[in-house]
Amino acid sequence: MLIATSLFFMLGIRPNFWQLTQRSVNIFRSQVSPTALQRVKLANTDATAVTSTAVSVALRAAKAMGLGYAHVEPFFLSDSGLEAARVDMMNVLTQITEGDLDRFESIETNLLDPEFRSKLPTQMLFSGLLGELDELRAALAQCTGRRLLEGGGLHLMHYPVGSKFMRHADEDPSLYEPKRNSISFLIYLTPNDWAADDGGALCIFEGAEMEPRHILPIGGTLVIYDSTLEHEVLPTLRERQLISGRFRELDQDWQQRRMSS
Repeated sequence: MLIATSLFFMLGIRPNFWQLTQRSVNIFRSQVSPTALQRVKLANTDATAVTSTAVSVALRAAKAMGLGYAHVEPFFLSDSGLEAARVDMMNVLTQITEGDLDRFESIETNLLDPEFRSKLPTQMLFSGLLGELDELRAALAQCTGRRLLEGGGLHLMHYPVGSKFMRHADEDPSLYEPKRNSISFLIYLTPNDWAADDGGALCIFEGAEMEPRHILPIGGTLVIYDSTLEHEVLPTLRERQLISGRFRELDQDWQQRRMSS
């Protein structure tokens, strides 16, 4: 129990607010834990250092999103970074599931929030990856002109064999809220030799295309897309693990737009 409680603290999970989804292949979203910290800081005014690599990725993503498409960045994680993230993911799953990996897991954490992370021990889970995501968020804010916020949802996801995820969007564009999901991202921690016959492809409905684009979940790949794009995951024939996140945006005119709609 002590190990589990410590893990909840280090990930920003509240035990009473997370739940496991059902074992059937009809997967529904797991319950989301409340955000621990409410402090808002704009990405385009913060002091996050942005590398040329992050800017290059953000420029390509901004161009794709401007056309209504997702951006796929192969080899976003280095071999060492990918292996470290895989190890951290397995440590989390093993402790939370007590070794039972036959069911779908979607665990939301507060790890995207730098202020939350500043209160954690030095040996933090996913430390290298989180630094890269901080840079990516700041670069995306600069390249898209969106008022992205620190924090946001970061999910650790595990798909057992036979599972899938229904078609959905991460943000409903018809809703008007002061803070909304703006840019979503996926980072695959799956094996590097993933093939089409393994299933588990991401189907994303983009642009004016009638048929969705199929994206294989190859380890180390980053996918970035506008949170309003609909997508689904096909049944997987291999265990499938990834990190899913959303950068949120401040909408100062939400009340005015709601009244005029």
